[in-house]
Amino acid sequence: SANPSVELIYVPSDMNEKDAIRAYASPSHGPWLMIDREDPLVAKLKKMYGVWAGREASEFGRAGRRHGVPTVIAVAPDGSELQLLDTE
Repeated sequence: SANPSVELIYVPSDMNEKDAIRAYASPSHGPWLMIDREDPLVAKLKKMYGVWAGREASEFGRAGRRHGVPTVIAVAPDGSELQLLDTE
């Protein structure tokens, strides 16, 4: 189709689940999906795309980090990165 659908998914970097839910529920967020902060997919996505908060360096290291948060990445259905949008 000429206008493919877009789905936004919030991958949290908040200190805890309560903060993640508070950020997700803020007026600045739209009706996006959110991955549970404790889901192993969160770490996998951060490593795959090289995006995590600076304070997460103890968990993910510094090597491979391309960007901090917030960041928006356009991803194709196959998971390949289309574009990183600088929102930091």
